[in-house]
Amino acid sequence: MYIPIGKRVLISPIEAANKTESGLVMENSSNTASLPVKGEVLEVGELSQFKKGDIVLFRRFSVDSIKLITEKGEIETFFVDDEDILAIEKNEA
Repeated sequence: MYIPIGKRVLISPIEAANKTESGLVMENSSNTASLPVKGEVLEVGELSQFKKGDIVLFRRFSVDSIKLITEKGEIETFFVDDEDILAIEKNEA
């Protein structure tokens, strides 16, 4: 695993199915390409305001992508600057 430096985090994207109200699954289109991406924070830099396990929304086109080999196979991950993270998911308990 890599540890980000400074105000950066390593995120694993969470795939969201693009479904219409009638239940049809749509491929990525120009409408969905500009939407933020949801992901889980895997590692954080020493100056980051986020923590491991946070579920966040981040800007799709502001990432550096790498593939990691894990016990579960190859996964795509993203290095993201703190300022490109738009929100943290709040769990209602």
